[in-house]
This record gives sequence, structure tokens and C-alpha cells, in this order.
Amino acid sequence: MVSYEKISLISEKTYNKVWLANLKNSDTIVVVKEISNANTDVLNSVASIKNIHIPNILSCETNGDITTIVEEYISGMPLDSYIKDKQLSEPEIISLISQVCDGIKTLHTQNPPIIHKDLKPSNILVSTDGTVKIIDFDAARKYNDTADTDTCHLGTSGFASPEHYGYSQTDARSDIYSIGAVMYELFSGRQFPKNSSELTLNADEL
Repeated sequence: MVSYEKISLISEKTYNKVWLANLKNSDTIVVVKEISNANTDVLNSVASIKNIHIPNILSCETNGDITTIVEEYISGMPLDSYIKDKQLSEPEIISLISQVCDGIKTLHTQNPPIIHKDLKPSNILVSTDGTVKIIDFDAARKYNDTADTDTCHLGTSGFASPEHYGYSQTDARSDIYSIGAVMYELFSGRQFPKNSSELTLNADEL
């Protein structure tokens, strides 16, 4: 287990807490996540991945129902804050989405594939140097080619594909759907419709 000292609480939700901390005997700042009933199999697999668009996980330890993850601190802001009150150019959007796709491709080429399941602007960080990092793997799962549906139906309305809600199991296409919803918001300035009947964007708006 990596030794660290907590500095401050960043956020707290029903099932997790996120702390800013520094490694002991070091000036290195890290993020510490305490997650209840986490899918440790998935998190350990993510920890083994080396990709610039996936946060570097230093340790992943479970004690009882709580899993503690220590990962790199990323100086930047989530995409939903990054785009607030400004319109990105087409090249900027393409650069951001290309980086997201690179990170997701790495997840999908694992054996078995890892499905993020909760891709949305708040789970995409843009660092100060413009590098995109995909965060928050709380909902992630490994694809099971014998399953009919997911064990847990988790996702965010407006970004989650229909299979998130029990119609079938999520797979790589589910994350691609979410990337499309993120692209829609970046290009149009509006969140992707939660109901397909609301989908009225015409070609001129893109």
C-alpha cells in the first residue's frame, strides 16, 4: 500500500469519497478515492493499463467493503467546465474526441474488453497541457460474451445507451454511443436528447 497524508476532501457522494493527498516523504500530490463495494477486478485491470489518457493508478487495496485507490493528480478541469461559456473550434473538438477515442480503444482491446459505461463530459478531464484523461471507473465492467444483460444498470441519462437500462448487456458500442453524445454537445452546445423524439438537430446546426 502506498503511504500518503490526506490534505483535503475534494468530493463526497453516497458511495465514495475523493481526497487530495501527498505521498509521504515526497512532494508528489495524488488523488485518493475511497469507494464502497467497488468492482476490484476491473479496477486492478485498469491499474495495469499504461496509456496517457488513462490515469496512472499507484495502488488499489480493499479492506472490507471499502476499496482505496491512489492515483496520479491531474491538474486541469472536467470537460463540462472546460467548455462552459465558450464555443470550441472544430479542430479543438476533433483533438479532444480523438484523445478520448484513443483511451477508450485501449480499454476495449483488453482481454476481456473493459467497458467504461459512464462516459460524459464530467468524466473527461482536460489537463493544463491539453491532454485528455478519462476518469471515474466506478461503473466500469468487463465484457462477458455469455451474458444477456449487465448485473448493474448504471449510467447517466443523456449519455447512456439503451442497453444500460437492461435491454441487453453493454459492450464497446455502448461507449461509442456515449462518445457520440459528448460530440453532439461539443458541436451543438446542447446536451444529447434523453428521448429520441427530442432529436431535432438539423445539419445546418452542425
